Order: sequence, then structure tokens, then C-alpha cells
Amino acid sequence: MNNETAACRCKYGFIGVGNMASALIAGLMDTGTVRPDNIMVFDIDGTRCAPFADRGALAAESAAQVCASCAYIYLAVKPYQMRDCLAGLKDAPLAEEAVFVSIAASVPTDFITAQLGRDVGVIRVMPSTPMLVGKGASAVTANRFVPAGRLEDFVADLKRVSVVEVTDESLLNPIISVNGSSPAYCYLFIKAMLDGAAAQGISTEIAQPLILQTVEGAVEMVRRSGKPIDTLIREVSSPGGTTLAALASFEKSGFVQSVAEAMRACTVRADEITAEL
Repeated sequence: MNNETAACRCKYGFIGVGNMASALIAGLMDTGTVRPDNIMVFDIDGTRCAPFADRGALAAESAAQVCASCAYIYLAVKPYQMRDCLAGLKDAPLAEEAVFVSIAASVPTDFITAQLGRDVGVIRVMPSTPMLVGKGASAVTANRFVPAGRLEDFVADLKRVSVVEVTDESLLNPIISVNGSSPAYCYLFIKAMLDGAAAQGISTEIAQPLILQTVEGAVEMVRRSGKPIDTLIREVSSPGGTTLAALASFEKSGFVQSVAEAMRACTVRADEITAEL
């Protein structure tokens, strides 16, 4: 193990520049949270780094260079790539007080420190893909090697590009079912409504704007009204009316139970991925 340290050259470094990392980098730049020249990027596909280098970010020649230069080192790779990624960093010199940040689902902080062979700070983030449009939701946890001040600094920056909740690591796998995988549930519900509209002769061109605005409006009602969701449901449900007929159909088909079972299946798979590491 190489214990060399160097002064930080950049605040944030990204090893891997896929969709989620790209959204994070763009968000940090666009909000003015971090100057472009305070961000370093590396990807084995150099073309992914080019758009950010054009905006002033520093393009690294290797993942090891990111480790040696950055205060927060994003491990922005898929879970199945994490072992090989960490093996390549085991002997890399680290910038002074470097903290690793993993956005890989189901990869525990203990796994990362064990593979690196170092007692190093690790922050684990479960983000969501709507970060690509500035509507991210992120759950965050940190191991015991991350000083409180460093975590607060990191969270403050992340809040510029995402809603953030700090939680215990034991909840990070289950929370994937809440914010990480759940955009797909929402897309499926919207698709089901579009299909239902088409079955009644309503074109997608007419139905989709109405459905999307209704979904956005319902979210804002929950967020702003302060009312329990059951109360909001009742306020739409006139006695003997159309909404109650729809809700009765949902209940008959086990809609609520189906959603809960889907969320449990998500968590089971997350735990399986952790075990497979």
C-alpha cells in the first residue's frame, strides 16, 4: 500500500463520466458551486470527458491522477466494475485528507475500504436519474473516517443540485427502492395511464400533457399543502363519484400491495448484489 499524500489540486474528481456523473458535474458547474478548474475528470472513454474539459475542467490521464489530486474522489462506476476499479487504486497516492464518494448501488463503505486496503473516508450516495434535469433526490451516508465537517461540506454542495437526506448506511440498500429505482415506477404509471387513455380513444398527443401536468400538480399539492396524503385523496373523492370508482378498482387489483411488493423485490435484489461483491 502506498501512503503518499499530496496537496489537493481540485475539490472534486470523477473516476467514470457516465450519465449520473455527467449530471453531477454539470450541476456543480451550472450552479456555480465549484469552478470548472476545480473539477478533474477521468474515463477510459476519453470522449466523455471532452465536454467538461471544454468548459474548463481538468482531464486526468489516469484514475490514479484523480486520487492524487482531489479532495473528494467520485467512484462513478457500476457495481460490477467496482472491484476492478478499486484494485487499480490500491497503491495510488492520495491527496491530503482525500475522501472517496461512491454512487454505485449496493456497494458498502466497508467493501471499499477493504479493497483499497486503507482506513480512508468513504461517503456513499444513492442518487436518482432525474438529477439529469435538475430534480435529483439523494440519500447520503458516511463511514467513521469522514470528519463531520467534511460531510457537512459535501452535503452543502450536493444540496445545490439535489434534495439530500443523510441517513444510516443500514438504510442505503432499502432506500434504493424509494429514490434510486422509483423513477421507473413513475414512468410505468404514466405509461399505464397513456395506455388507458389510448384504450378510450384519447391520443397520446392530447393525454400526455394532461397526465404530466396532473402528476406534477399532485406532487406540489403534497409538498405545499401540508395535508396528509389520505386527506388529499379524500378531497378528490366525491361520494358516489368517478374517483371513488377508480380507487375501488385499484383496491380490488391490489395496487398498494403490488407497489409494496415491488419495493421489497428491489431491496432483496440490492442485498443480493451486495452479497455477490
